[in-house]
Amino acid sequence: MDKNKKSRILVVDDDHEVVALLEKLLVKKGYEVIKAHSGEDALEIVATESLDLVILDITLPGVDGIWVTRRMRQDEKTRVIPIIIITGHQEKEYRIKGIEAGADDFITKPFDIDEVLARVRTSLNLSYYRTELREKEELDTLVKETVDGVIICSPDWLIEEINSSARDCLDIPQEKDINLLDYIFRDFSVSIDRNDLADLSVTHKTFYIVKRSTKDQKPVHLLANLDIFKVPSGEPSSILLDLRNVTEHQL
Repeated sequence: MDKNKKSRILVVDDDHEVVALLEKLLVKKGYEVIKAHSGEDALEIVATESLDLVILDITLPGVDGIWVTRRMRQDEKTRVIPIIIITGHQEKEYRIKGIEAGADDFITKPFDIDEVLARVRTSLNLSYYRTELREKEELDTLVKETVDGVIICSPDWLIEEINSSARDCLDIPQEKDINLLDYIFRDFSVSIDRNDLADLSVTHKTFYIVKRSTKDQKPVHLLANLDIFKVPSGEPSSILLDLRNVTEHQL
């Protein structure tokens, strides 16, 4: 997820003044706001737009906020989008209905501005981690199926996922807690300085890893592409290394 990209928030309420107030508040904080005034309009928008958060009133003309929430949770495309329900009801039964439908949080009218912003920030973090989890599931499948060597490490370079191609390329043993940075600089020739490779502020690097020749084997040249993924705050969350055997092109 691009941390510089504006988060897109759908605000749904049949009270135009409430929508205008929330829009002004959120736009001022750097968010992009999309507006709707009915449950039907909200469902059309979530089906076609890429959204990071939905804030909707529980009481809407036509289908209400509970119905919209339930429909979003049933749809694979929208099931991970965080939902904050706005309610003027203090009764516990309304919150229970919202929770059962799949709402993540609530804002009670009349709402406090600082509370709204805090709940929005929390929900957007939830959106990020849900998206990251879904992408990780997709990446895990890709790691297993790709012919390239693929390694995923934690920010401290411990190997978390590795496919058979990468294990074969680097002769990595079936052990836990292997530090990839230590491993490749101990056993291989690397075309990039260790400190430059360890610098996680640079999000993409391309370099070569060479398996040294032995009496039984010629050198093996691996083209390595490394990408750093970061959370919205800018801290690294994972390291992805893609390896391709280019030995035949070096001869």
